Amino acid sequence: CVLLDGIRLSNGAGIFKGTTANTTEDCVAACKASSSCGQLIFSEENGGCYGFEMTTTSLFTSNTGIGSIAHYHSAYCGLASEGLKREMLHTQDGPQGFNPYQVDLAGTATQFPALVALAASFSPEVSRKYAEAVADEFVTKGANVLLGPDVEVTRSTMTGRCFETLSGEDPFFGSSLVRPFVQEIQKRGIIATVEHWLDNNQEIYRQTMNSVVGDRAQHDIYMPVFKAAFEAGAAAVMCSYNKVDSEYSCGNSKQFKVLKESMGFKGFVQSDWWAT
Repeated sequence: CVLLDGIRLSNGAGIFKGTTANTTEDCVAACKASSSCGQLIFSEENGGCYGFEMTTTSLFTSNTGIGSIAHYHSAYCGLASEGLKREMLHTQDGPQGFNPYQVDLAGTATQFPALVALAASFSPEVSRKYAEAVADEFVTKGANVLLGPDVEVTRSTMTGRCFETLSGEDPFFGSSLVRPFVQEIQKRGIIATVEHWLDNNQEIYRQTMNSVVGDRAQHDIYMPVFKAAFEAGAAAVMCSYNKVDSEYSCGNSKQFKVLKESMGFKGFVQSDWWAT
């Protein structure tokens, strides 16, 4: 089964079976035991465990009579979960929430505050709640890869990325905010893509500049927030336009070795637009 914690899907169709369960795990086990269960919904409030033969991807959006959405968990099981695992990746900008390039979604997305405003909260809990709201919209609109969060440590206050980084000017501070952000995004089944690796810290010649940074400064200032994101489970990272030590970031053998070995990153690397 593929479990979606804190998500209340709409009811499925076909054969329906209702029972009670003490935990999410018990409800999942009950669904696995039934050949006709493709989707389940479990309520922590009353122990209700509801199985449906036919699945849906739509969210239940009404609060009428069901209590807090946060008390619900859903899952896809059997063939439905296999289909979900094989589903293509649907990437979507961006750091401040769902950015709809699709014409049919124009005017439907939430304009969240810039991540620098989130940074100004100095609160890991606010970071978690922000990510929770962003993830809800991604699930609703059918995207499963968030191109964000932006975690660059601000070097120049006039850089164009300043408004969308949750790190501000402090790597320790950024690390404390990125962990709950990434964890909240990914527990909803959305891949977090931390960006931009590496040293994309000024605006003039941002796409062609050569960033020359010593190893100590890299590890002490510019890499810690990325490492914190990877430790939190971030499954993707976006490489930047610029050069690092005279080699373009998206083809930089030294920095990719650091990424995989020193940073312990196990996910996939995606280029920034036109960076390869």
